[in-house]
Amino acid sequence: MGGSLPEQIIKDDYGNDTTALLYSARSNFSESIVTLLAHGADVNATDHEGYTPLALTVIHRSFNALDTLLRSRRYRRAPGLALVYACRYGREDIVHQLLVDCGGTHSGPINKPAPVDIAEGKDKIIKIILENLISHIFFSFLIISQE
Repeated sequence: MGGSLPEQIIKDDYGNDTTALLYSARSNFSESIVTLLAHGADVNATDHEGYTPLALTVIHRSFNALDTLLRSRRYRRAPGLALVYACRYGREDIVHQLLVDCGGTHSGPINKPAPVDIAEGKDKIIKIILENLISHIFFSFLIISQE
């Protein structure tokens, strides 16, 4: 990844085209993310499957990279989107990080608001969480009752 421009296309570990930000998000390279964002990397870029850096941090459980993206303030809906992705992909550990641990590891004060607290549409996010939880419980019940 050394020496690449923020939007330069590089190859990932599987030979797919990607950007340095997408690669860093998936690989949990939070320090690289800070540098790339400072140089104008596009937080809305997508990989060959249509995933953004934020989605990749959730899917690959890249906790430090997720925390870095959420705190970058490049776009305000990031905490809500991360929470939706975490619910969609069943990443309970990331839901916990977003709701309880204030976004994971950081050196700020403990009483800092959680990312979901500053998200736009917080009530909608909570509704989505509850709907996903109810759906998960319902489908788990159906599976158990069919066994």
